[in-house]
Amino acid sequence: MAEQIPEAWIGQEVVVHHSGGESGHVGVLESIDGRGLVIRTQVEEEEDYVAWYPITSVARIATPRPEQPRRQARASSF
Repeated sequence: MAEQIPEAWIGQEVVVHHSGGESGHVGVLESIDGRGLVIRTQVEEEEDYVAWYPITSVARIATPRPEQPRRQARASSF
């Protein structure tokens, strides 16, 4: 049986779109469960930024389109 999406995307780059309509954040999906998801984004050459998003704040998760440029990570408040 094939893995279920988005669990099958763990370890891959995804775009997280927030329910508030804010533009998506790009990063590697580290984990996902019924409470939320963890995204890891490389902020600089050597520094990673890890963020947890409550599942209630996520409108959708998608794999990036090939032409979609990577966004720089930025801190945001909920």
